[in-house]
Amino acid sequence: FRSKRNDQVATTWAIDVRSRRVRWTATGPPGAYASPVQSSPDGRLVAVGYSTGAADVLDAATGRLVVRDSSSSTVASGDLALAAGDKLLVTASLDGLLRIWSAQGSEQLRLQAPPGAAVDFTPEGGDLVLLGTRGEIIDRNGSVLRRFPGFPAASVFNYCNSCYASSPQLRRLTYLDPSSATPRIVEIEGRTGRRVAAVAVSRLEAQGVVPDGAVVATYVESNRLFADVIDPHSGHARALPA
Repeated sequence: FRSKRNDQVATTWAIDVRSRRVRWTATGPPGAYASPVQSSPDGRLVAVGYSTGAADVLDAATGRLVVRDSSSSTVASGDLALAAGDKLLVTASLDGLLRIWSAQGSEQLRLQAPPGAAVDFTPEGGDLVLLGTRGEIIDRNGSVLRRFPGFPAASVFNYCNSCYASSPQLRRLTYLDPSSATPRIVEIEGRTGRRVAAVAVSRLEAQGVVPDGAVVATYVESNRLFADVIDPHSGHARALPA
């Protein structure tokens, strides 16, 4: 899944990895930028966050809008996650608040998140993992069950809320190196902050990381989507047909 703003409208594309063709497109709120995109563990739903603080839940097969959660915050979504079973959506906004929603709409819980937090559900879907300047595992009532070392992610996450991505369960995180004059994607272990690799690309508009650790770098030109899948260790890039 890939999001970009075209003609003042945020658009999400679904690309079939086998045929490498666009399956559907979906548009967000007028005037908004799309930031994080996450799919549910069973692949049935896709959640998209926006610069207005809103979040869409889409049908992954068709792109149909299931629900649009209009946050009480007007601050951009920094990260989001869908629980197994498609019951809950969690959004972490750049105002530092974590919001838990029913995946069919309605806000259920609001609490303070660690600064610069990325968020995901634990593998069984019962609790939440928050990773920022500190790491926490919390239950759905907001009680902290366990703390673990985090890393000072706010400086690289919050300067550009669309410039980082995470794989399921936060095993890997990637972000744009803010000190690099040309596009450079850094990959780290999500739980420890240990640097895994860094890859440079000539052109970049959005990036992501897949479960096996490969980095995906994309850009759009003349209404065509170009994407490379990059091995973070060798730097070898495989272009997906446009």
